[in-house]
Amino acid sequence: MTKPQFAGKMVIILAGYDKDMNNLLSVNEGLSSRFADEIIFPPLSPKNCLYLLEDKLKQSQIIIPNLQNPDFHQKLLATISELASLPAWGNARDVQALAKSMVREVFKTNTVKSDQLTLSGEKALACIESMLADRRSRQNTKLNPSTQFPGPVQTQDTSREAPFSKFTVSAADLKPQDDQLEEAVQPERPEDPRDAGVSETVWTELQADKKAAELQNQRLEKAIRDKEAQCRLAEQAERKLAAERETAELRALQAKNDIEAFELGRKREEARIRELEARMEKERIQQELDKQREIEMERKKKEQEVQTKLREMGVCPAGFRWIKQSGGYSCAGGSHWVDNGTLGI
Repeated sequence: MTKPQFAGKMVIILAGYDKDMNNLLSVNEGLSSRFADEIIFPPLSPKNCLYLLEDKLKQSQIIIPNLQNPDFHQKLLATISELASLPAWGNARDVQALAKSMVREVFKTNTVKSDQLTLSGEKALACIESMLADRRSRQNTKLNPSTQFPGPVQTQDTSREAPFSKFTVSAADLKPQDDQLEEAVQPERPEDPRDAGVSETVWTELQADKKAAELQNQRLEKAIRDKEAQCRLAEQAERKLAAERETAELRALQAKNDIEAFELGRKREEARIRELEARMEKERIQQELDKQREIEMERKKKEQEVQTKLREMGVCPAGFRWIKQSGGYSCAGGSHWVDNGTLGI
């Protein structure tokens, strides 16, 4: 950062929550002087958070009639204030998450298309209290020591702490270098078109089922990756124990007296047993992995057969892909439906 070939030619920004930033800057005493410029972003007030929440709901044609009640308004404001006081509060981002949870709550009970939907004060308060309970639970969960910064951390200077998030800038000029890596931008995947006449309720349910199918595939793929990682660890353990056994055998051959030879022979036998146990554990994990792969291949095969059969039936003239839902399949456009009985599954 201070060498002539780099100084004044690049900008380095460190951004994050206040506590994390102070921990980072305390790792090395020279960091604070190299990042002298600070910009602090104050959080939204609970009152503005409530205004933003109301505006987000109005964008979805949803209102909370009880907000006009002063007592309920104050109770809602107090709950949001308590939520905003937690360290993990994300301001507008969490307000948007609250709005989404309330929209889902409305669509659970309102199945008739309407230009204006309502959310009861009790359910609105329940959504906020649910997020509050979740955040408190996470706050009380201790961090895993293995995830903490392994470097030499200096004693933190608490005088640097501030109540808001900040980022620091090291220079004012930015000149792009030829050898800088360019960020790879992935093209956005086009969304499935929505057929004319499909109601908002049907479309919302269809998108939720589509997302659930994608999440299921991700969970299955992650399970396989985790099992593969376990298999690799088991192989590493087997190789390590094999090396220990070979070392013990060599030392046993070089033993100068019977007592040492006996002790080394005992260690060699223990190493052999541990190696055998490691091999058996590796084989067990490999068998589980093979079985899980076989199940996943069979599931994908059946799903491909269903998709092929649906395309051959020609129910959807546009040829959209089909999304599995409860009791059958719906085309991605939302207009066409085929039940499991018709598909023979």
